[in-house]
Amino acid sequence: SSHQFVPLPYREDMPTPQQARADYHASRSEEEQALAAGDQARHAAARIRTEQLSRLADRLEGLPVGKDYPYPVDLQRIGEAVWLFVPGELYQDFQVELRAAFPAIPLIIATMSGSWNPAYLPKASSYGYGIYQDTCAVVAPGSLEQLIEAVKDQITELVNVSQAAELSG
Repeated sequence: SSHQFVPLPYREDMPTPQQARADYHASRSEEEQALAAGDQARHAAARIRTEQLSRLADRLEGLPVGKDYPYPVDLQRIGEAVWLFVPGELYQDFQVELRAAFPAIPLIIATMSGSWNPAYLPKASSYGYGIYQDTCAVVAPGSLEQLIEAVKDQITELVNVSQAAELSG
């Protein structure tokens, strides 16, 4: 079995938790002003923004401090299969690329294992379009691809150590 952390860089365009919380309070004030003025359209827009900023501030305040997110990867070899436990929501490319790299090894992959953080891990090409997964992602573009390569190395090492133990046993 193997438990390792893959350092994934945080986004450079991500606000600090303090800035996100300040933005939340400013939006909340805007929401209250629009309500008091009877401006329903402005109030509805501010309410949506306030909710988004509340979730962002909560998510950022729960992240480890530093320039990288220490992404935990747990691997376990059981028989011929490799079990893989990772947090967050990863794009399907994660599973597809790992299975293509190890076609003879059954891979059982469990995402959102232990935590939703660091939220989504989209492909690098999916950033910049303003889609939900992009706006929720706290790690930089290319993190999914970096993780895939690191996990390939970990699986290779785990399989080689297991095979060496079987041969010497």
